[in-house]
Parts: sequence; structure tokens; C-alpha cells
Amino acid sequence: MSNTRRLPSALVRGLIVLAIIGLSCQFVTNLAPGNRQPLDQDQQNQQQDQNWDEPPDQNLEPDQNQGNQPNNGAFDIVGIWDSQVETSQGTVSTRLILEHTGTFSQTVTWNGLMTLDTGEYNIIGNAVHFTVTHHEPTEFQDQPMSWVTSFTYFVTPIDATSMQVEDHIMNTSWTMYKTGP
Repeated sequence: MSNTRRLPSALVRGLIVLAIIGLSCQFVTNLAPGNRQPLDQDQQNQQQDQNWDEPPDQNLEPDQNQGNQPNNGAFDIVGIWDSQVETSQGTVSTRLILEHTGTFSQTVTWNGLMTLDTGEYNIIGNAVHFTVTHHEPTEFQDQPMSWVTSFTYFVTPIDATSMQVEDHIMNTSWTMYKTGP
């Protein structure tokens, strides 16, 4: 007879989900397309001086006449945003779709596994708060799964087609690139 104990399946499922989320949020070095210009000295100093415990100063507050589009006209967060993060465990790919109606979908793929979140988002300053109303998969190995029901990203526009995204809970940041309207 063996003295080993098996972990409950719910705990194993939770650890798998946390591993996928953690890998999707690894810090990314700049994966910019070839035509991107490096940050100038002022931009580098601004990033170093940023208090990462507070949202950035740039305003993404929605215009009341334009749904969730920013009111300053300089940065349109509505659209399709992609990122790929190279980790020691493989590439984690994320696609975030933000609709002008205030709805979103986010898929994260890694090593043949995929998660999908859908729901609504709100913009408050530079914080984009997501309320998840549906998550896939709903089962793993014939057992029901639970998921995070809300999360917040802090967004700093880099230019019209890229943004730095921060998750203060996971203490991570990465760059996302706009690939569609």
C-alpha cells in the first residue's frame, strides 16, 4: 500500500487555470513590428518615473456620445488587440476584442489549451475593468470549472496601434498591438 495522496481534481483544475493565466501575463520584452521606432529618452524617463501603483495620467475616459471610445481622439481602444509572449514553457497568445458597445471577448492560448472570456468592459481613467459573463471551458476532465468574474487592466497608449497593458494583481505588463478595427 502506498502512502501517497492524490490532489483533489478541483485543486488540479484550479492550478492548471492559474498556470495558464500566469503564463499569459509574463512580462514581455518589446515584440514590436519591424517599423516601430524605439522610445526616445523622454519616453524612457517617463516610464522609469511612472508610479506603477497608480493608473497612468493619460485619460481614456469614454465620451458620452461615442460609447466606450476615448474622448481625446488620440487613442481608440476599440478594436482587435493581439499579443504573443515567449515563455520558458512556450508561446502564450492573447486576442482581446473590445467592441464599441462595451462588450469584449478575450482568448488565451498556450500549448494547445485555450480559454475564452466574454462580457462587458468599462473605462475609468486608464483602467479598463472587465466583467466576465461567460467563460470557456466550463468543464475539465468532466468536472465543472469556476473562473474569475472580473479583472482590470491599466492601459498606457504607446501609439495609435500599440499599448502597454498592466495587471496589478498579477504584477505583470505586456504590449498589445491593434490588428483590426
